[in-house]
Amino acid sequence: MLTLAEELLLVAYDDEKGTVLSSASFGLPYGIAGAVLMELALLGAVKYEDKVLTFLDDQNIKDPILRQLFNYLKQKDQAHSRRRKIKYWVEKLGRQIKSKKVRQLFLERLQTKGILVEKERPYFLLFTRKVYPSAGLNVEANIRQKIRDVVLNDEDPEVRTLMLIALLKACEAIKVIFSKAEYKAVKKKIDIIVKEQPYGKAVSDTIRAMQAAIMTSVAAASVAANSSSSSN
Repeated sequence: MLTLAEELLLVAYDDEKGTVLSSASFGLPYGIAGAVLMELALLGAVKYEDKVLTFLDDQNIKDPILRQLFNYLKQKDQAHSRRRKIKYWVEKLGRQIKSKKVRQLFLERLQTKGILVEKERPYFLLFTRKVYPSAGLNVEANIRQKIRDVVLNDEDPEVRTLMLIALLKACEAIKVIFSKAEYKAVKKKIDIIVKEQPYGKAVSDTIRAMQAAIMTSVAAASVAANSSSSSN
């Protein structure tokens, strides 16, 4: 089974070019950070309560990448005298992912699983860069169709699909699933699907808090980027 972060990456990457779709590029690091934290919450390794995130233990974490990230975050948490809100951890992990080191771990594993292939392609004439196009197994297409079935065909979502929809919406990558006309028609419906999910208060609170944290982090990073470009 793929992790939420891997599913998010597959949706956000262009199947043929092997690079992040432009509409998903800016918010993706924070979306992946949220995906990792949501996965840890599903595993009982972290708990959202009283507006803060508490790190518990890694006994249920079988995935080596998730365990590595959990231990990194827990070590940072233990260095603080007080518990931090989800937004702090989304931003902290998002910055790590923005450096591409963590993202690379997931991409390389997707390559190992035969879902993506690694290629070298020209970059600015004199350089090359690694890209990860689809290997043609239709895994990405199946994930996108699963989301389309929930949104367009009113199928009941599994909790992981619901979380993926919330993540895509929060990091502004949900548009890649639909045509422009489709997205315009279902934009409000997507918000309702996430808001009225049937999986209980704990899941609901975690999804909403994570979604809000990602959206705030993306907005703050956008303001910082625009300020930096304006001053140059």
